[in-house]
Parts: sequence; structure tokens; C-alpha cells
Amino acid sequence: MWPIFIKEIKTVFDDVIGFVAIGLFLIINTLFLWVISSSFNIIQSGFADLTLFFELAPWLLLIVIPALSMRSFSEEIKTGTIELLLSKPVSIGSIVWGKFFAIFFVGFLAVLPTLSYIYFVHLLLPDETNLDKGMLLGGYIGLLLFLAMFAALGVFVSSVSRQQTTAFLVSLFLGFGHFYLWGQLANSLPSFFWYKWVSNMGMQAHYTSINRGILSTGDLSYFIGGTVFLLVLTQYRIQKLQAQ
Repeated sequence: MWPIFIKEIKTVFDDVIGFVAIGLFLIINTLFLWVISSSFNIIQSGFADLTLFFELAPWLLLIVIPALSMRSFSEEIKTGTIELLLSKPVSIGSIVWGKFFAIFFVGFLAVLPTLSYIYFVHLLLPDETNLDKGMLLGGYIGLLLFLAMFAALGVFVSSVSRQQTTAFLVSLFLGFGHFYLWGQLANSLPSFFWYKWVSNMGMQAHYTSINRGILSTGDLSYFIGGTVFLLVLTQYRIQKLQAQ
């Protein structure tokens, strides 16, 4: 798995897409949170915490992750190098997980510098006032779980498409729908039971719950189980390609 991981990391940064993705994520976050007058501006909000960052970041990752994952399998399928890759003494599981961890790692590198926001928020607090460490921990855990599940979705979509552009657009559409549209559908339901059931189908309800600092088994199982399920589907897809 690690040779695949290293190869994918080198590919991402050799094509500069890794630097562009990380740079755009950080620049847009910084501008909206600290510079531009908007509903996400922390200084203007009057609340010295990172709640607005955890609300904004997933929307940016919905674009960044498809850009990173779109070529993971699409390019190899289109050029035929997938056959060469599958002929090597490496298991399909190692290939899939290696590519997944590479995308996750680049996403993690994009999120890592945002820890500096904690210092700047701390400067806005009154003396002898501390940040809510539970909310911070839950926020970053939720963001990384979201990142993992969305990276797995991107890898799967890339495995069923020969075109990078198609893989990008489908990942973007499915990610947006799975994160946002389930909640909108739930809001139109009159019954609280059905509202809760439908909203829990989407990522946003579980992500929001974790961001409050509540690490429930249901929310963790949703993200971890969803990530593993998508990667297993990807392995099945690659096995079908190998059999052809």
C-alpha cells in the first residue's frame, strides 16, 4: 500500500494540483473568515470561536477533494496503465487504500495550517477566558471524518469514469447532494420521526453533531462505515476491470 501512497503523493505535487488545492483552501478560508465582510467573518460575528470555520470548510472541501481524486483511477483507466498496475504483485485492496490515503493526506495538509486560527481567535477573547476545547476537538475530528468519507467517494467515482472532468463533476454533485440535500428534504417532512430518519441519511446532520463536541457511536459509525463501504465498492469495481 505504501508504494502506491508515495507514488500518488508525488503525482499530486508533480502536477502542482496539490499546491493549488491547498493554497486555494487556505486563501479562501482566510479571506472569508478574517478579511472579507461576510456572514463567515469571525471578527464581525462577535463570537470568538471557530464555529464559522467549521461551517465554511466542508463547502470548500466539496470542491478541493474532487479536484484531488478525479484522476486517481480515471487517468489510469483512460491511458490503459491500470492493466500494468494490476499486473504488479500488489493487491487490489492495497491499490485502493493507497490512493485513498494519499488524497486524505493532501486534504489533511490543507487543514493542518488552520490550527493557527486557534491562536488568532484566542487573541479576541477577554482576559482569563479559554476556548471551548471540546468544541475545537469535535470540530476538527468532524472535519477529518468528512474529509475521509468524501475522499473515499471521490476515489470510487474515479474508478467508474474514464474522464477526469466527469469524475470531478459527479463527485461534486454527489458530495453536495449527500451533504446538503438530505437535510433540505427532511425539512419538508411533517413528521419528526421521518425528519430525523431522513436527515440522518446525510452527512451534514452527523457532521454538525460532532462539531458540538458530542462524539456519539452513531455519528462515528456513519462516517467510518460509509468510508469503508465506498472503498469496498471501489475494490469490487477494480476487480471487475481486472476480470475483463
